[in-house]
Amino acid sequence: MNSTPKEALLDPAFIAKLDRLSLSSKRVFTGKLRGERRSKKKGFSVDFADYRNYTAGDDLRFLDWNIYGRLDRLFLKLFHEEEDLNIYVILDVSKSMDFGEPKKIELARRIAASLGYVGLASLDRVHMLAFSDGLAHSLVPQRGKASAHRLFGFLSELACAGKTSLRTSLSRFVRSFPRDGVVVILSDFFDREGLEESFRILASRHHEVFLVQVLSPQEIAPDLAGHLKLRDGENDDLVDVSVSVPLLKSYRRTLEDFLSETRELSLRRGFRYLFAKSDFPLEAMVLETLRAQGMVR
Repeated sequence: MNSTPKEALLDPAFIAKLDRLSLSSKRVFTGKLRGERRSKKKGFSVDFADYRNYTAGDDLRFLDWNIYGRLDRLFLKLFHEEEDLNIYVILDVSKSMDFGEPKKIELARRIAASLGYVGLASLDRVHMLAFSDGLAHSLVPQRGKASAHRLFGFLSELACAGKTSLRTSLSRFVRSFPRDGVVVILSDFFDREGLEESFRILASRHHEVFLVQVLSPQEIAPDLAGHLKLRDGENDDLVDVSVSVPLLKSYRRTLEDFLSETRELSLRRGFRYLFAKSDFPLEAMVLETLRAQGMVR
């Protein structure tokens, strides 16, 4: 059953704005196909980079005859090689993401669609994956805007289920996808196993990592009072709670500590971190916040 219709994921006017963006990366990655992105690797392409001395067997088409005429020496022109970038968008579809008004999964799904489309428009190689207690679903790598309907269809059909195990999911990810690239993880990061080992596993590769932590307004400022029976979002455990002002203050401190710890763990590993509320407007999130954070340009 589709959680979000394909046509509702991204507005056509917004998609037109995404066409002008690309994903930012501080690092250089080697790809197989020629796209719009430039690496520092020397090869023969369209952008001049440098010269080197000619050696026997070099392609004579790239000799600089102007320099030969002045210096009577043979120099070969070098160019920046155009290569694709691998982009991995990893979306949390555990049961806890199916919470809030609006639900966390809906903003996360739309951010994933936006970043995936930006990658496709830049002729990068886009991998779309979903996880809960393991890598639950993945879309074969897509490239080019003609693949957008497949990417949107994949995201639209994802449903939230299961518990969160980021460690298991990232262990599978680093084994299954050996080529380095840009990794974006969209999650609430509610993981009972903790995050430190998961982040260590991801940092063992040479990815450029962006973490987007999505929480709902109801989780940030719960409007609760009285004696309640609360259900755990992932394992369905029921807990009797008497909500009081001291209890709410304790909850807020615990939440602030959790958010601070997630951010500090990510920065310690060299990841870039962004917090988002599920009611934040998508267009402002992508065109302003993600751009200000250096995720897109």
